[in-house]
Amino acid sequence: MACDDARELLDGYLDDELDISTRLQVRHHLQDCQACAELHRKRQAVRSAIRNAGLAFKAPAGFEQNIRTALRKAEGSSIARQGFPMYRDVALWVGVAASVIIAAFLVWRFATGLPDRNELLARQVLTAHIRSLMANHLTDVVSADTHTVKPWFVGPLDFSPPVKDLASQNFPLAGGRLEYLDRPVAALVYRRRQHIINVLVWPSAGGTNRAPGPPMSRQGFNLLNWTSSGMNYWVISDLNSAELNDFVQLLRK
Repeated sequence: MACDDARELLDGYLDDELDISTRLQVRHHLQDCQACAELHRKRQAVRSAIRNAGLAFKAPAGFEQNIRTALRKAEGSSIARQGFPMYRDVALWVGVAASVIIAAFLVWRFATGLPDRNELLARQVLTAHIRSLMANHLTDVVSADTHTVKPWFVGPLDFSPPVKDLASQNFPLAGGRLEYLDRPVAALVYRRRQHIINVLVWPSAGGTNRAPGPPMSRQGFNLLNWTSSGMNYWVISDLNSAELNDFVQLLRK
């Protein structure tokens, strides 16, 4: 099995949606291909992080049973009164009303109880940063040379991330690696004394530039994000917010 085929089937493999033959082919490929196996591990980690972030919605006790009871009553009324169009219409509208209630409840739940896209990304970036520090997988390519790091991403990614040399400003480049945030992204690694700075980069959907907002703080780490020249940027580090802002300003020049 080719890498492209295996990567297209990874989500189905993780969700146990493949037939036995295809699943075995993917499993054998992951055993033989280190790059695809690493991508598989990263997707597993992202899934685990999302599941552990309290995003799953649990309906109130009895909610499902109440809906089922209402639908059964509506269906029973429709069957018992098939000869009377008026009652069929009533049953139909009961079903419609139940659907509207469910939809309204879910819309309210999503509007009030779930984090927005930016917050979800912040959690994924935080997970990727912590994983890179704990799993001894900070860099796939180790180099302070931008001409070594930038070409390394050609092939594994469908884009080439901008890579800047900031060593003279005391932010030396340490290397880069692949990450996964809903899609494969580039992770550039910089250092500031003993601090690690992860810069995650991937193409933006729109062409609008967006300046960094105030730093976000999550579990002792500072995060900044912006969009520029068709790229999304997320920066995360335990570096203090003032120095991290200085780094971002240099990166954006």
